[in-house]
Amino acid sequence: MSSNSFIPTRAGALGTLASLFSADQHVDLAVAHNLSRVLTATDLADKHKKGEFPTTEHVAALQSAALSNFVAVRRSIAISGLLAAAICGAALAAAAVLGKVHPSLPVDYGKAVTWVGAFLASWGAILQFRPAEESVKGGMLHEWLHGLVVRILFGGGTVLAAFGAMWWQ
Repeated sequence: MSSNSFIPTRAGALGTLASLFSADQHVDLAVAHNLSRVLTATDLADKHKKGEFPTTEHVAALQSAALSNFVAVRRSIAISGLLAAAICGAALAAAAVLGKVHPSLPVDYGKAVTWVGAFLASWGAILQFRPAEESVKGGMLHEWLHGLVVRILFGGGTVLAAFGAMWWQ
């Protein structure tokens, strides 16, 4: 029994990033993307052309795995964000104890931008150490989504931190 309701296509960066906010969208995108990766094998591509692959059971297994991986990636992002917030909160508390940050002092936008950049960069760095479940060839959608989020957080945070550090230059 064949289930050809999913057209195997590789996901783009924007669609992948948008799928982070919707489990249903992510599962649909992941099944199509992951099927496109699997169909690089000649025998499976031939079966697909004949309408024999993927089977309904295979699609159900891909959907289940995609949902499980989606939940794991989102949990990893959330936990990493909390750890980064704790680290940056501790840094803010230390700066307050040293008298460098206080509500009575004028707002230092350079420090604020640097702090936000440090938060984003540390979030990306911590997330990098919480990798997604890896596949054999490493091209499944959840792996790509994880790496994309790491690059956005770390790269954006580094740019902001550098910009804030050069605020007075």
